[in-house]
Amino acid sequence: MAQGTLIETATLYSFENGKAAVIEDFGQVTEDSCASGIPGSEAKAVALEIGIAGPGKMPKFKIDNYVSPCRNVKRWRFVSIGKLDQ
Repeated sequence: MAQGTLIETATLYSFENGKAAVIEDFGQVTEDSCASGIPGSEAKAVALEIGIAGPGKMPKFKIDNYVSPCRNVKRWRFVSIGKLDQ
């Protein structure tokens, strides 16, 4: 949280033999500038979906991005596919 803007990131890790390994870095998954009071502030969020994979295969991840105005946060609108911070 800085200057009224909240940003969160997400990373999926595996832990094996006491070591962490990054499976997938999703980058930024939320950004909420509503508390900043800046005109045009909005909330952004990512919906992550995991696909089905066969034995020994890594599933694919689908990343959908949504945005909502600060005044009516219940009205989320789909805006894009892929990492939010790109």
